[in-house]
Amino acid sequence: MQEVIIKLNEELKTINVSLVFASKNPKTMKSNVNLSYSEKEEQKWIQLFCAEEEMETLIPGIREGKITDLSQYVLQEVD
Repeated sequence: MQEVIIKLNEELKTINVSLVFASKNPKTMKSNVNLSYSEKEEQKWIQLFCAEEEMETLIPGIREGKITDLSQYVLQEVD
């Protein structure tokens, strides 16, 4: 697991990411990075919105622990 800082609901939060992968919304064709983490024994998901070019560096960077601050990105919790 990799530890990263995110900004969710205007609050900085540190999470331990267990899974990172890319996806694309077929309706809008917008790219995003999906992050999975556990909180209080519950698996949670976050979508991070970025340009497709950024995904190529973000995903391996997060997986390798080279990128740890994601607070500047727009995020959305997924139910």
